[in-house]
Amino acid sequence: NICYLFIKDLTLATMCVLLIKAAITALVFQLYCRFNLNSSNAFSVIFSVSYAIGSFYFYVLQMNVLYDALYLLPLVFMALNAFVKKGNNIFLLLSYMLLFFSNFYCTYIVGLVSFGYFIYLLLENKYKIKLFSLYVIVCAISLLCSSLVLLPALSVAFSTTALSDSFIYEFPNILKFLRAFAAGKGRQRRPARGRSGASAAVRR
Repeated sequence: NICYLFIKDLTLATMCVLLIKAAITALVFQLYCRFNLNSSNAFSVIFSVSYAIGSFYFYVLQMNVLYDALYLLPLVFMALNAFVKKGNNIFLLLSYMLLFFSNFYCTYIVGLVSFGYFIYLLLENKYKIKLFSLYVIVCAISLLCSSLVLLPALSVAFSTTALSDSFIYEFPNILKFLRAFAAGKGRQRRPARGRSGASAAVRR
């Protein structure tokens, strides 16, 4: 979001951010296709661009934070493949740290999908079941490293919840409103009658 510091027009800055994120998404997905799916032909490039600017891209135009899940998902998939097949712990640690730093909803969505993908990799490689404990340790370390951002966010969320619980909202009673409205009209009519009577007495 550095574009907002240099571009004064908010609409133009938002479009620049979306275009940059779309380019990053296409690049990361192309790298995933090349190194994990062993596909680097023209079809993989077309598929990467289609993945980057699909229907979800236009759906989250007003909430561009949710778009982070599209480039984080193939990044985490690459990290999981490197973790299971090559034992690369640092790549997985940094990927999950970036995931925890990004957004709560992106962490929830990508975290569930990546866990399912990790279980699939374990079932495919039955001799590496012991990696599950190491995977839990890496996730815990990445969560602790991200606590610098998560703990203040949780404190603000809990304080907001406490304020919302202390705030009591009373639903308006329609009958009371109609009675008060009718009483107000009656009060407005009575002085009008008094004025008409006083003016009649003066005429007499």
